[in-house]
Amino acid sequence: HPEEIRRHVADRLPEHLVPTYLTLIDRLPVTPNGKIDKRALPAPTALLATRRAPRTRTEETLVALFGTTLETTDPIGIDDSFFALGGHSLLAARLTNHIADALGVRLTIRDVFGSPTVAGLAELVGDGGDVRNALPPLVAGEGDGDGPPPASYAQRRLWLLAGLDGDSAAYNVPMVVRLAGGGLDPAALEEALGDVVERHAPLRTVFETVDGEPHQRILPPELAKPTIRRQRVETEHLDAELAAEAGRVFDLAAEIPVRAVVFDLTDGSAVLSLVVHHIATDGVSGGVFFADLERAYEARVGGAESSVL
Repeated sequence: HPEEIRRHVADRLPEHLVPTYLTLIDRLPVTPNGKIDKRALPAPTALLATRRAPRTRTEETLVALFGTTLETTDPIGIDDSFFALGGHSLLAARLTNHIADALGVRLTIRDVFGSPTVAGLAELVGDGGDVRNALPPLVAGEGDGDGPPPASYAQRRLWLLAGLDGDSAAYNVPMVVRLAGGGLDPAALEEALGDVVERHAPLRTVFETVDGEPHQRILPPELAKPTIRRQRVETEHLDAELAAEAGRVFDLAAEIPVRAVVFDLTDGSAVLSLVVHHIATDGVSGGVFFADLERAYEARVGGAESSVL
């Protein structure tokens, strides 16, 4: 019986390695060439034990959050494993975000792997022991408390994705500005970019790993001053240089998540390449970034000796 097979495997493997689907068939369908005909295989169905209904409001909420995260309307019992229902590590991270929003409790991905059922997570939510229950209060400042503050939920998700993708630059956000007409003041531009980085702490934040979880280390402005590299390039090679710059991977543990290069073209114009890691920017903040950069640059060109932001 599939459920017996699953229990046998579950006794010997971690939960996330236990197959989500087990389907018994009399024989494997084959093509005329003798190869397995994958299209003829029956659709898999999740193995679900006899379901127990939620007993508390917390369990009811967690059942709903399971369904939302897994994007399913199928019935979910409090003993059903998140991973047997189709979950994986990325969805587990999303589930912890939903739990934090709905229940005000911060769980870790490790918690989900260790207690992958509604019943198990409900115990953690209600247990003041190992789980960091209370969300930190909103306090003005840059994490001057005891030790580096934990990453936000969005930051933790992107930190995890960046780690899973290794050397991928998929989460780099490249931005390009053509500086026509000449007259660029490179020193003023570098000071202006420094003013923007000083104002927005996420642009000068690196991430330390503490007990397997990311924590923010917000650098003081004097240690996070960006430098703008200048490079002369043939106009026909500009696209290739921009792509190469956008493809450079950030080391989130050691370098701030923004860098800039000014490409001086042979026709006398210049192009500013800005690359920001997605952990520090989104679709809305891009407009704020450029508005602040423009304002700071105008002030620095005008002789301002300190930031106007």
